[in-house]
Amino acid sequence: MHELLAHDSYAPRPYMPFTLPGGEIAWGCRFGGKPPEGVRPPFEPFVYLLTLQYSIDPHIEFSVFLNFSAAHRDDHFNILSENKYRMFDAASPDGLDLLYVAVHGASVRDEAADPPYVLPSSRFEYGELAADESDDMFEVYRHHKIGGLPKYHYFKPSIADAGRALLMSGCTHLLQLSPPGANDFTVPPHEGEPPGWPATMSWPFGDFVFHLFLRIVNDRYVFYFGWA
Repeated sequence: MHELLAHDSYAPRPYMPFTLPGGEIAWGCRFGGKPPEGVRPPFEPFVYLLTLQYSIDPHIEFSVFLNFSAAHRDDHFNILSENKYRMFDAASPDGLDLLYVAVHGASVRDEAADPPYVLPSSRFEYGELAADESDDMFEVYRHHKIGGLPKYHYFKPSIADAGRALLMSGCTHLLQLSPPGANDFTVPPHEGEPPGWPATMSWPFGDFVFHLFLRIVNDRYVFYFGWA
């Protein structure tokens, strides 16, 4: 999928749609379940979101962790709402307060890990390679995808303009992650959850669409993210 991240123009931009049908997978692109072996964020507790293989170099992986400290856990929906329609530099203090992206080599799940909060696990099931011809934000957004142009559930100029500026400055739209659809895993019921754990926490972004962008600066990986 090298062509997803190697491009010379703003549009069209190729993308690979995918679904999350569930099922355990120990390596490669994967969602939820146990985190990669030897890879942890700089905060505790955390929620491991997913691992992506870098399509230009499959020996490099990016793993995303959500900060789930007590303040975030007990007030998760307010955290979502307060930070919607914004674009964050993942390395900034505000970004690290919400999310961490680890860059590491090829990995497998840490079967010995026992994190307090675990999302349902799933493999990635890919569709047909396609392309976004324009960034018309009022188009129906594609569900989950790698590459392409960002589409939003709730269109707001603040995040749309920020995403467009990132792409114009050389960033790649690495990931679009939407709420579960008809072809995704079934969100299980929650019983006996700790106080403050929202009933729909199997999907950490509520009904927002999450976006992750990547810029490479002097062999350094710089990430940006937001949801809307």
